[in-house]
Amino acid sequence: MAVRLPLEPVTATAAPPVVDRAAWPAACEELLVGPDGPVPFLEVLEGRRQLLAYFLVRHDGQPPEGQCEGCTFFVAGVQRPEHLHSRAATAAVLR
Repeated sequence: MAVRLPLEPVTATAAPPVVDRAAWPAACEELLVGPDGPVPFLEVLEGRRQLLAYFLVRHDGQPPEGQCEGCTFFVAGVQRPEHLHSRAATAAVLR
């Protein structure tokens, strides 16, 4: 269990299930949908070891002022992902 300020317990219920080695290759074959169509999970990693996925809250039809401030701040900070790439991480913004 993790703790966040102001020292409230936080449970990790959103973690994916743990699978054995035999199940991992099948999961890697699953397709995700990218802007150009389906993409195998391993291709999303772009040869790196880690994937940083951020779920963007987008309010369609709203001007920039009507978008989520936290999401806008985060996405503005990862427009140049060289820092993440140098640490073997790929960033993905999901909607």
